[in-house]
Amino acid sequence: MKRIVSFVCMFCVCFVATGYSASGQEIPGSTERSESSVSIDPVVIVPGITTSWNWDVMRERNVVRDDWGFLIGVDHYDALIESLRKAGVDVTVAFYDWRRPIEEAAEVYLKATIGAVKARTGAARVDIVAHSMGGLVARSYIQSAGYGFDVDQLIMLGTPHQGSSDIYPVWAGGYIPTNWGIEQRLGLRMYLSYLRNQLEDATVLNAGSNETLSDADLIHGFVPGVKDLLPMFSYIMDALTGDVVPVSEYTRNDFLLNLNDPGRVRALVERVRVAVIRGDEQPTAHLIPVVQPSPEELAKGLWVDGKPEPIDPVREDSGGDNRVLLQSSHLPYEDALAIKYTPAIRTMWSKFVRTLLLPFQRFVHTAQAFFIGIPPAEPPPIVPPEEPTPLVHEETIVSPHAQLPNNGIDEVFAILDLGAPPLIREPHGIVQRALALWVDSPVRVFITDPQGRTINAANMSAIPGASYDAPTGISSAESTDIPQVFYVPDPIDGEYGIKLQGTDNGTYHVGLGVFSDEAHERVATTTGYIVQNQVIEYRAVVDSKSDGVISTQPHTLELRTSLEDIRQFLSLLIRSNGLSRQFATPLMQLIERAMQYGNKPQAIRVVSQYLKTAEQMIQTISRHGFMTASSRDAINSLIGEYRKTLQ
Repeated sequence: MKRIVSFVCMFCVCFVATGYSASGQEIPGSTERSESSVSIDPVVIVPGITTSWNWDVMRERNVVRDDWGFLIGVDHYDALIESLRKAGVDVTVAFYDWRRPIEEAAEVYLKATIGAVKARTGAARVDIVAHSMGGLVARSYIQSAGYGFDVDQLIMLGTPHQGSSDIYPVWAGGYIPTNWGIEQRLGLRMYLSYLRNQLEDATVLNAGSNETLSDADLIHGFVPGVKDLLPMFSYIMDALTGDVVPVSEYTRNDFLLNLNDPGRVRALVERVRVAVIRGDEQPTAHLIPVVQPSPEELAKGLWVDGKPEPIDPVREDSGGDNRVLLQSSHLPYEDALAIKYTPAIRTMWSKFVRTLLLPFQRFVHTAQAFFIGIPPAEPPPIVPPEEPTPLVHEETIVSPHAQLPNNGIDEVFAILDLGAPPLIREPHGIVQRALALWVDSPVRVFITDPQGRTINAANMSAIPGASYDAPTGISSAESTDIPQVFYVPDPIDGEYGIKLQGTDNGTYHVGLGVFSDEAHERVATTTGYIVQNQVIEYRAVVDSKSDGVISTQPHTLELRTSLEDIRQFLSLLIRSNGLSRQFATPLMQLIERAMQYGNKPQAIRVVSQYLKTAEQMIQTISRHGFMTASSRDAINSLIGEYRKTLQ
């Protein structure tokens, strides 16, 4: 009897030590999570891909200033941040370099931000509210060996725990699908355009090769974080047979396979309180039909696992938020919680109950009735241990992906036990189209819309909702390499005038695009040379009836060049010592003679001959060192543009 009693006591001690009561429920405080805090924890917001922006980081500058902010046009976090702050919560946005692998972003950026918040507020722990890719950044930190046990709660909105299908075209072919939001496409398109300008006309990095870099090359080389978002589930389908195709090592997501390892997920749910808010009832891409790419594409390393057909993934699944499937936004914690009670352990428990515990229980009840006089009663059932009550709070709301931070405010407040959200202004509506212009040049920019309203860096108020972004603390007068971005949401139809005024001598790069929620963006880029005070004008036509893109010739910016522009440019070159004065006079005379004929059709042949003579003279002047190469290229570019008006 003593042996039996000792064995039972030992079992009970061991059973309780596992963290469970007899009913299989977890004993409060048995894990490393903290329960409710006495005071409100600071909240750290971790946003999604492309929404963090720092010009010094994007341009790989040696001196990086703390100039992080949201990408221009991103406002879907504003209402959440404002609501939390009005409720008395200390809120910090953990911006990060989304181009880098997620583990690196977690270690370099999120960990440092949390440390800074703790030092500033004196708090021991913070709560994290993460959106989309930001949820994976937060998980990567909490599940890592370098975790500082300084997070109390983690709330994830629309996080692709098992990846997102519409990442495939971006990684495999460098194609940005329309499934991506306007701001995300703008951020990535603008960054790729900048890279092309900086990489010597986009020649490949291997020395001696003149092959043009594809967008996929640029993404693989400079935006490797994209691969960490590829799906874990089966998503590629042969367009001809309908069979699901396994992915190759080229598109296998080792990061998510490791992050979702049951042991690491268990570490997550034991270390912090976890909540998941998922968007649903929005058409979302799941299976991507693919066809065999061309030999030329394969030779360039494109579409190794097949080329999507159609190129934009079809949103054929109704379960999701239009970017992340419902099944993918679910945190796979079930296998992690099942580790504690495997089938083998359950079998051993069943044998123990049947052979020892039930007979002992009956003996105790019989002895109780015999010695104390209490009638025998049916002993309470002894149930095997169940998995603990799920430690992941999960809610599903009807919302598109980008608007989850807005539409999930009530749920976030309830999870954080903050009560009802305070009344704030209505969140911004979803932008359907946006006109964006970016320059990396020594210029001032003036944009005039079809109603004659003009905006520039110093005054953006003329066009409602328009915004401007550039590195802070630097003016175009201090540097010839100033990136600037102008953003006009929901632009009106018609012709837009774009005027560049040189603030110095140098090469300029201009990108212009109209981004639509329902159509692929049309982007036009051009490069030229400008001198101080020179004015160059472009125009673009926006037509919402044409899928909200630049109409007529969407990939060309039309340069309004006249002979007067050429004459003024020559004058500027003389004043800036870009052209020797003794050779400028005959060249100027040629241009002035051509100007006498104007643009009359019968004079085209004469004007063309004058221009041809001028070009020959320019080559001679330049060859003998009396004109700089950049000046030669610039004047030839202007003459070439004017030739187009004569055709």
